[in-house]
Amino acid sequence: MTTTRTFEPRHRGPITVDLYGYNSNMEVVSDKSITQAAIHLITEARNGPTIDMIDALRPRDTGDFYELRLPKNGPGMGGNSITISDGDVQVNSFGGVFASNVTGMVMTGRSGFVSTGGGDVDMHVGGKHIQVRGGQTFINGRLATTEGEENLAPSDIKDGPAPVHFRVELPPGSTLVGETYNGNITSTDVGKVQAETYNGDVRATGLAGDSQLRTYNGNITVGSDRVSRPTVTVKTYNGDITLLDEDMRVRPQTRNGNVRYPN
Repeated sequence: MTTTRTFEPRHRGPITVDLYGYNSNMEVVSDKSITQAAIHLITEARNGPTIDMIDALRPRDTGDFYELRLPKNGPGMGGNSITISDGDVQVNSFGGVFASNVTGMVMTGRSGFVSTGGGDVDMHVGGKHIQVRGGQTFINGRLATTEGEENLAPSDIKDGPAPVHFRVELPPGSTLVGETYNGNITSTDVGKVQAETYNGDVRATGLAGDSQLRTYNGNITVGSDRVSRPTVTVKTYNGDITLLDEDMRVRPQTRNGNVRYPN
């Protein structure tokens, strides 16, 4: 089950959308049957910090330009860890706590669990104070003990951080500016594309205008609308470049990979 939040620019007709994600895939399609863009953010989280982050987003809407950026250090976006050597406690941005000498592991989410190891855990879940003693296990809202089980209502358990993906529909003649870390970018029939990902593939087909495609670790596939002759700059540091047709002026660059031309 997934959760979807939809953002719609006020402008009708061709538009430039500027999107930024982290651990996010982007799928963007130009649809001749629509006049207003729609940006769908999709996540497996049903509640918790990821949903709160999405609901707090404030896009920049200035007519024919629309910017929607996920916070780089938001839930499910990665980030730094904090390690405390005394007691071997590690807290990371994915909602996990590891205390090898004290409590075992604590993770949030639908599949989260607490395994106490040899220590004790004091938990506050949904306003309930639960003490988990050594040798007990808390799994999916259920506390299994030697004396029985305590069940928590589903509303007491909040989903942990989860990645957020983009699915976008654009009117014809629109431009995509997309950047993501650790994700793929795919565009279909979008006239102009500026796409960059640091770990992932880029695929852009149906290009009608000058475009720039870049990835640092991944493959790039590019094709035109077979009517226009766009100039496309294509660059990857580690990956292959595949050209689907000859109706483009292409500047391919790869340091560690091959350039495949149409037969």
